Amino acid sequence: MRFRFSTIFFSFVFVVTWSVRENGASADQNPQWRGKVETIDGVKVVRNSNGPAYGEIKLELQEDLKIGRADDEKYLFYRLRGIDVDKEGNIYVADMSNYRIQKFDKTGKYLLTFGRKGQGPGEFELPTAVHIDGKTGNVLVQDQAYTIEFFSPDGNPIRSIRLENAFQDFRVASDGTILVLMNTILGTTATHHLCKVGSEGKVAQTYAEALYTMYLEIRGGGMMGGTNGQELAIQFNLLDGQSFIYGYSKEYELTIMDFSGKILCRIKKDEPYPKFTAEEKAGYRKRPLPEFKPYFYAIFTDDLGRIYVQRNKTWAEEENVQKEIDVFSKNGYFLYKTKLPKNTYIIRNGYIYALEANDEELIKRYKIKNWSTLKSDL
Repeated sequence: MRFRFSTIFFSFVFVVTWSVRENGASADQNPQWRGKVETIDGVKVVRNSNGPAYGEIKLELQEDLKIGRADDEKYLFYRLRGIDVDKEGNIYVADMSNYRIQKFDKTGKYLLTFGRKGQGPGEFELPTAVHIDGKTGNVLVQDQAYTIEFFSPDGNPIRSIRLENAFQDFRVASDGTILVLMNTILGTTATHHLCKVGSEGKVAQTYAEALYTMYLEIRGGGMMGGTNGQELAIQFNLLDGQSFIYGYSKEYELTIMDFSGKILCRIKKDEPYPKFTAEEKAGYRKRPLPEFKPYFYAIFTDDLGRIYVQRNKTWAEEENVQKEIDVFSKNGYFLYKTKLPKNTYIIRNGYIYALEANDEELIKRYKIKNWSTLKSDL
């Protein structure tokens, strides 16, 4: 088995249709949820068993859009690193090594380009993520590890903010709240900080902190940090316009919180610690691994409030490996298990948007044929 030593992964996954097995109920039966709900220190705690209420589901997709070709520079991508979709269905893509954001309409027609290589207003050194402010329509772009650039929907630069520490992921809520996952390294210790930042890039509130088990080594008299894809880490995503969800992958526990820092719900799942196989340990050679595997590698949400927890790590060279997903309701109930394509990135209004990098780099959109049959709660 070959493993890939890389930096930061952004993978966004999602939703599905039906295929029920023996541990779940059929579509026209009552759900078979096993667990209990408690109130601890005034907070709702949902304790789930390892069996989903509705069993397993199978994704049924119909490809309805493909963007990317070699005969037109506007559609030729080089290291796709992020994607988002606005209310009108326009598609924004972070084309990292072309130093630009490309905007396409919902039919895939090219509309305009944001940015170019450079260090001035509206220019990029390394654009790695793009997110849309749902309230204003403004486009926010992560450039390198410290900067967020703001653009109007028609591509005009507005301003930029430089954060106090390096960050590896961010989201912008519908009220303009910016959540960032910062990473600090002190000596041989790396720490994740899930924060809200203000208009000048200063930390306004810290919601959670946890050790981030990076691969660290001394090179050239300094400390070099990297990742091998099996780090214990904070994962997070927006849940709706008023709240978000996060978890630390050392435990199978998720927390729903509003932007003031009030805990709304905790979600737990009864499951033993996942272990590395001997083959997996051999594949990493001298790179240190935590004692146990992370319980999860990403947390995603859809526009109906469902929560998707990615259970396995997929690698670029593993063509047939799918993402293994636990699906929860916004109220914390374990609804389904499923498997999704590894290139799934975002879901919106019954469609999946995917980034593919094979012989050529492509954006694909798939219609979820049985979207309306997926349950959102018990």
